[in-house]
Amino acid sequence: MTSCRCHCRRCGSHFGSLEAFDSHHSGSGERLRPCTFPVDLLESVGICRIAGAEIKLDVTVYSTVRSAEVAERLRRPSDSPAQAQITARRAAA
Repeated sequence: MTSCRCHCRRCGSHFGSLEAFDSHHSGSGERLRPCTFPVDLLESVGICRIAGAEIKLDVTVYSTVRSAEVAERLRRPSDSPAQAQITARRAAA
């Protein structure tokens, strides 16, 4: 399940990557950039587990295509011998 990695204090949204967070601010400059949601941001239902915050279920987590693809690859089992050894050790524990 997807979980957020950062929040926007201004609009309260949850983001799966810093890249997605940065892309929701339009304009230049560091201060008072308005929150926007470009059409290329992906929406998924996930969990908020950021330290110090109350755990929230079923929140909308915004991600970029690139970060979603990386997360999916990390969730998939690997065919590498090293990954097979790690998986076997975890199963034996």
